[in-house]
Amino acid sequence: SRNSYRELYETMPVGYVTLDRDERMYDVNPMGMTLLKWNPRSHPVRSFSAFISDRDVDRFTLFCRGIVAKQTPDTGEFELKCPDGSSFPAALQAAPVKTGEGKGDRLRVVFKDISKRKEAEETVRRQQNELEAGRIALQDLTAKLLTAQEEECKRIARELHDDHCQRVTVLILEANLMLKECRRQAPDL
Repeated sequence: SRNSYRELYETMPVGYVTLDRDERMYDVNPMGMTLLKWNPRSHPVRSFSAFISDRDVDRFTLFCRGIVAKQTPDTGEFELKCPDGSSFPAALQAAPVKTGEGKGDRLRVVFKDISKRKEAEETVRRQQNELEAGRIALQDLTAKLLTAQEEECKRIARELHDDHCQRVTVLILEANLMLKECRRQAPDL
């Protein structure tokens, strides 16, 4: 049973580390070392906070202390940095050790690289912004189209009105001329 657990621990596709309340590392699985690009022999580090980005280190410390104080699991996202200078966003799940050595004062932390998820989220956010810009441009074009249609309707109405008025005026003038001609030729009517 202990060997099965060890085999699972060593082949898990996520990083796994045991920390104390001061973030000192007691154990890191092989995938954790791979994700962190860390070889303990060539780069000895005792504190896991050495792998937390400078902007997240205080938040990570509070995260760990909160879990130990409340004795409840928690999750968070932090930027992890590697000894080679690279970094990656990571999702962390941490829980207090409930039994055995370090009970109550140690944490088991599972972490995984979420770079692809973050890239996908950024792509979605960018596409949403582009979609919103397109929607606004479409609204503007629709408003311009409606304005152009209204102006065209007004222009056509004016032309029809002007044409109608001119024809009526011509008819009135012709009727007056005919009336004058009729009175001249047949004054008795």
